[in-house]
Amino acid sequence: MKKTVGPDWTLVIQQDYTEACANFLNSKSNGLLFIVFTMLITLILSFIVSKNISSPIKKLTMVADSLSKGRPTGKVPDKYRKDEVGELSGAIVRMAKTIKVAIRRLRERNEE
Repeated sequence: MKKTVGPDWTLVIQQDYTEACANFLNSKSNGLLFIVFTMLITLILSFIVSKNISSPIKKLTMVADSLSKGRPTGKVPDKYRKDEVGELSGAIVRMAKTIKVAIRRLRERNEE
C-alpha cells in the first residue's frame, strides 16, 4: 500500500498474509466449530426426541399384541400423558375393558 505523505515522500507499508487475514481465518475456524457444535446438539436432541416417541409406542404395540392374543395385561404404559401417546394408551385401556366385558358376557351365555 502506498500513501503520499508530502511532496517528495512516499510511505510503503508491508503486511504478512497471515497477519492480514488472521481475523478472517479465525472467524472461519470459529464458524466451522459452531456448525459442528450445532450439528452435534441437533443430533443428540433428535435422538432423545425419537426415543421419547418410539419407546412408548413400542410398549403400546406389545400391549395391543398381547390383547389380540387373548392375554390381557395388567398395566398400560403412559396412559397419563397429555399427548397423542397418552390418547393411544387411553384407547387401549378402553379396548381392554371392552374385551374383558365381552369375554365375561360370552362365558355367562355359555353357562346358561
